[in-house]
Amino acid sequence: MSGRSAALAVVVLLTARAAVASDRVPLVAVIAASAADAITTERALMTTRGAYEANPLLQGSAWQREGTKAITTGALVWGLARVGERHPRLATVLAWTATGSLAALAAHNAHIGGR
Repeated sequence: MSGRSAALAVVVLLTARAAVASDRVPLVAVIAASAADAITTERALMTTRGAYEANPLLQGSAWQREGTKAITTGALVWGLARVGERHPRLATVLAWTATGSLAALAAHNAHIGGR
């Protein structure tokens, strides 16, 4: 995740209306996992011959990929914060599910990239 992407995600996180600071931990985990996915994707694409982005929404230049990733991560964090206002347990479960999925993608990318 580029500096702009991380800044956008942090702004969304800080403006979310979570009731308690501990409610934000799953949201921070989503941002961290998304950053890990973005970083390992770019490394795999740069270092591995024949590697490609399988997600059609993220194909294109690195700027397009990272911009799309930043927007979708920001929207996910914002949506989870909104859901958490009325359904905190559901939001927490969804956030940790997203975190696990993104972490698995990052691990897959790292494996492809030889790291």
